[in-house]
Amino acid sequence: MAASTVFSLDSDAKQLDRNGGTFATSVSAGLLMKLSASTWSVLDLLRLRFGVQLFIFDASLDPVVETGINPGVAAALMDEPGMRERSRAVLATDDSRSPRPANRAIRTVPLLVGREAQGVLVATSPERHTRDLEDEEIAMLDAAAQIASAVIEQDLAQTRELSQAREGSRRFEGVLRFLRVLSQFGSEAELMRGVVQAATLWFDLDCRIYVRTMADAFTLFAALPGYTDRDLPARLNVDRVREFAREVAVSAPSDLEELGWHVPRGSVLVMPFGDDPEWLLVIGDAVTAEVEMTFGAVTNVLSGALTRAASAREARWRERLVAVAAQGVDRALRDLLRQLSTELGGLSARLTLVDAGEPRTLAFAGNGAAAQKATTRDLQFGRRRLALEVGHGAAGLTFDQVATVNAWTRVVEPWLLGASATESPVSDSEAELFERRIQDEVERAKRSNAGLGVVLVRTDRSGDAEEPVLNALRSTSRASDLLGRVRDNMLAIVLIHSKSEGADSVVSRLRRRLRSAGAQAGVRIGHAMFSPEIASADALIRAALVEIEAGG
Repeated sequence: MAASTVFSLDSDAKQLDRNGGTFATSVSAGLLMKLSASTWSVLDLLRLRFGVQLFIFDASLDPVVETGINPGVAAALMDEPGMRERSRAVLATDDSRSPRPANRAIRTVPLLVGREAQGVLVATSPERHTRDLEDEEIAMLDAAAQIASAVIEQDLAQTRELSQAREGSRRFEGVLRFLRVLSQFGSEAELMRGVVQAATLWFDLDCRIYVRTMADAFTLFAALPGYTDRDLPARLNVDRVREFAREVAVSAPSDLEELGWHVPRGSVLVMPFGDDPEWLLVIGDAVTAEVEMTFGAVTNVLSGALTRAASAREARWRERLVAVAAQGVDRALRDLLRQLSTELGGLSARLTLVDAGEPRTLAFAGNGAAAQKATTRDLQFGRRRLALEVGHGAAGLTFDQVATVNAWTRVVEPWLLGASATESPVSDSEAELFERRIQDEVERAKRSNAGLGVVLVRTDRSGDAEEPVLNALRSTSRASDLLGRVRDNMLAIVLIHSKSEGADSVVSRLRRRLRSAGAQAGVRIGHAMFSPEIASADALIRAALVEIEAGG
């Protein structure tokens, strides 16, 4: 697998725009010291009622004044000897009592929102430079400071709540826009980079995405810039990922360390997605219900986008298969293998048939001398086994190369199963294997909302007498359809991306061809379409059997 994909993120960027759509909004950088008109009115009343001066400073000790008021008096107060140091100490400790003020006529109070000091309030007497204050005046000063700080803190808290609500609303709108345009990305790499950047801009979180390799491990695919394979685990064990995914939110220190999260506290979400699953999203350090909900939706949309990308790759290989299928199995395999090697950039590709324990090379393409290692994928060919071996360098196959091999095998293997359908009778395990393949197509139809049908053929013919039936099935089905045997040795055509009208047409053509071949006697046909009520391989087969039993 190639090294992880990282990308540049502009820290000043407030939004990510792709194809005309805004993906994310700015993240709050802190609370601005801005008070409402009603709060300023209350402070004016306190000044008159208690005969005090009230000054407000932000966390940088800059004066905060009402619009149109000169901040010069407040700035002069902060420049008095020891005043700035005293205010900084109050900000640092969130405590107006320590250290004690040297002048009893000055009260410096922290302004808190939650547990965070946002600034200070300074209450003084206008006569502090001319005389010592009486105890009653000091008490009035303390009361004014307490009331004023409570009013200001309430105002700041409400401002923060409104700001957070607006920010949450903007973030939600950004998430919705992002989800709408997510499938418009040109490649899986762009998809994952967009998700990593969105996690940073929306929630200021660290996000990493792993992809499952042909070696059956999850390898780092996308992360924030600055990370290298030395900083993060290059591979995650599939079994451990399943364990983490059952917990969803992982917080045990040893588990965080294993995932490459070197933090003393916190938690991360571990969210597998895609087919089987092929992808893994890990995000932290502070996980909230909003984060979990947002990225649950993101991974669902990603799964659909990835399915469409995989289907597009498979569609291209189906077109190539249709173009060469008439040549016969051996020649078609050699042609498809040459095309695979070309698409992999000239890597070597070998097909080996293992029959009765004796391996035999069926086809070879590419430059085998340049290969340092090889990755093998098994394909089922009736009772025999085909091994596809792809040679590559020490770094392994890139993601695009793995995706190409996966698409090739998903198209070629079902075609081979159909080519071996003349082997009769089949064992229960072989029938079960083909039914599992039908279930795979059902799951794919669920994700992509594509049509899917099954045509079932029961015949009392066997051996050579069955050959006209098989020929009719082969000539009726497309190269992209699946042909095989299911339970009770029945023949089946799985109609990929087919609607009800298409299935009806297939059944009509099959009946005509059986009649033309004089093979309709002893043959019964039934069919069923995938739907919310018929949503499994077993349900499809049972529904088609009902039609057969009804006289199909």
